[in-house]
Amino acid sequence: MKKYAQSRSLLIDGFDVGAQNFISSPIKDLFIRAEYLNLRNLEGDYKNIIPSMDPQGMNELIALSLKYCSKIECLIDSSINSNTSFGLLQTEVVFSTLVYLCLVGLNNLREVFCDPSSRCSLKNLQELEIERCYKLISVSFPMRSKLCNLKVLKISECPMLTSLFTPSVVQTLELLEVLKIYRCNSLRHIIEEENDVLPSTQSHFSLTLQKLRTLKISSCDNLEYIFSVFLVEGLVSLESVDISSNPKLKYVFGSEKEHNLAGYPSFQQTNSERNLPNLKSMKLRSLPNLIGIWPEYCRAHLASLNVLHCKGCPKLSNSSIHKVMTASDIQQHTTPAVIY
Repeated sequence: MKKYAQSRSLLIDGFDVGAQNFISSPIKDLFIRAEYLNLRNLEGDYKNIIPSMDPQGMNELIALSLKYCSKIECLIDSSINSNTSFGLLQTEVVFSTLVYLCLVGLNNLREVFCDPSSRCSLKNLQELEIERCYKLISVSFPMRSKLCNLKVLKISECPMLTSLFTPSVVQTLELLEVLKIYRCNSLRHIIEEENDVLPSTQSHFSLTLQKLRTLKISSCDNLEYIFSVFLVEGLVSLESVDISSNPKLKYVFGSEKEHNLAGYPSFQQTNSERNLPNLKSMKLRSLPNLIGIWPEYCRAHLASLNVLHCKGCPKLSNSSIHKVMTASDIQQHTTPAVIY
């Protein structure tokens, strides 16, 4: 609240939003005009915020925090079948000024945005935090989302979430600096894979995530790799990588397909250089199935690396560790590498 509260802030704990009562309630005007809205233990039968509680799209809202609102299934539902007698969505723009979004303990949240009409662009969103949403299947960023100002994304304890971004959404993450994911046990891919597409067609990933500085992923039981090897060359600002307690993780960079490209020699020749010029620290811990950091055919250059911490990675080959050492100036730094 200290960071985002403006002149019009509304914080309510245990508010009963029975449909008819809310429509005629004097508090509805405060609710709709709020710049900072914090709802906790919301009671009533509403399953979404827009359009049921505000069909005008909440276009004055800067920060929204929802905690322990058990009936909410999505924030926005612009589908035709979801419209109720409580109000139809009456605007072509939704959440146009939203900067901060925090969702905690929404036990029935299944998707954050149900927005097939793409009315929500999220172009001003800077921080997104989702925690303990146990039925969340998809963040479901609207199809035409422009997450060009998103800087911080933290997701934890969402056990049914299987993937986070589509390839098209990733390309809009021009300013993302911090990505932290914890305890998402069903997560298999951070970026959805495109079926039956040769890796060479994904080279456009090299232009994404250029501002990412901090990457921390822990306790995601089904995650097999972090990023495509094609995306690595765009990570020019990456400073810290901390990967721990992911029992199925085989590779840090590169999918299974990208690690087995013997049938594509031309690809190996033209796409093998991977530079992470600002990477200072790489910590890999409790990864019992980790085989490699990146494919054997990749030549990495890690000019700034001064800490390499590997612990509890019994399958990580010595050649992979040696490759990191030789790819960096680590032996010339005053701070030595830490290797277990």
